[in-house]
Amino acid sequence: MTDKDNPAEGETARCQEQMRLAIPYLQRFGIPPTPKNYALWFDYVRGDNAALTAEIDKLISANARFTGPLCDELFERHIRQQALIGNRELRERISNILTDLTSSLGHMDDEAGGYDRHLQQHIEEIQHCDDLQELGDLLQVLADETKHMRQSTRQLRQAFEEKSDAIDDLQRELQQVKKVATSDPLTGLPNRRALLAAMNGLTEASDPGHHALLMIDIDHFKAINDSHGHLLGDRVIRFVAEVIRNNTKGQDTPCRYGGEEYAVLLPNTPLVGAIAVAENIRAAIAAARLVRSSKEPIGKITVSVGVAALHGSEDSLELIERADRALYLAKERGRNQVIPETALT
Repeated sequence: MTDKDNPAEGETARCQEQMRLAIPYLQRFGIPPTPKNYALWFDYVRGDNAALTAEIDKLISANARFTGPLCDELFERHIRQQALIGNRELRERISNILTDLTSSLGHMDDEAGGYDRHLQQHIEEIQHCDDLQELGDLLQVLADETKHMRQSTRQLRQAFEEKSDAIDDLQRELQQVKKVATSDPLTGLPNRRALLAAMNGLTEASDPGHHALLMIDIDHFKAINDSHGHLLGDRVIRFVAEVIRNNTKGQDTPCRYGGEEYAVLLPNTPLVGAIAVAENIRAAIAAARLVRSSKEPIGKITVSVGVAALHGSEDSLELIERADRALYLAKERGRNQVIPETALT
């Protein structure tokens, strides 16, 4: 049975994979592997908490030390409190809609029951009525009650229409929340969570060997921040994201992976094709000349790129690790270059 056949097992496997991706961050920053810290960096790896991702990315770019108190503060502010607030608000809004609908239905049920009883009573009275005046009076009562019932029906329909609109609004808000959860707020690119979801879809459902991944890192980004400040650093991050976006097509998934690092998933693309895409991105960035608002040149911006192709039935983590190794080999060999996995020993 595959993960596709058993969604629960598939979700478990994805969570395990994301947890494995979180562990290197704990090791890299010397963070104790406590349950809170696991939860914090698991959320960061998933990429579904835009505010948390943005703050950690900024801290990483600033070479901040992830001390125990800082991690506790991030957990309380971005995970515990946001979860409590978001879940409570959502539950209250859905509960209010259901309560109102239940009340409307209950009222209508009472109205319908009373109307039915009156109809039966009037039928019996009409069958035994010989007086035309009395018969006319009965018909008038029946007409009045029918009119009242029609009015109640219209009110119920209006109530349902209003609640339907409220549900539509809620669905749109949830879609927006989902979009925010899978988007990087600084660049507008998909985030790590969106990339992992796309990768899992390919590893679970498609023929292996025809998909590739690029891992891209801005060279000497710390020096850019130190020399020009974080605002200009953010501008460089957005610029690189735009170049990546312009050199990928509809089926591709370019994402901001974290800090100054990006990833691009290239479905139905062999290794040689992925290398060509990577070289186009690298060359376009290297050829650009960014300047400050004062027209002062920022200096040459370059990126290093690692390229790997999906092998057989491997999981997403293995593909990411291999592309990441190729990226760091590009760094070791002097930066501003594309290194495919075939260069790995």
